[in-house]
Amino acid sequence: MKFFFHYNKPQSKKVGKPQLSLHYKNICHIVDNIECFVPTTGRIRKSQPYFVMTGSAKSISIGSNRVAVIQ
Repeated sequence: MKFFFHYNKPQSKKVGKPQLSLHYKNICHIVDNIECFVPTTGRIRKSQPYFVMTGSAKSISIGSNRVAVIQ
């Protein structure tokens, strides 16, 4: 499955700590951290978010500790 993630500045300011947006299966998941075990590529966009990391994974899981594991 294809995925991409980026730093989410508005959510980070709201909760007072760094937050990441992880997008896959047309859903945006807000997580505290990402453990990524697959190759990724940076992509520059013309609109916000200007820089995202993209890749392809066999599985993505989000634990109760709000850490996404991408394999």
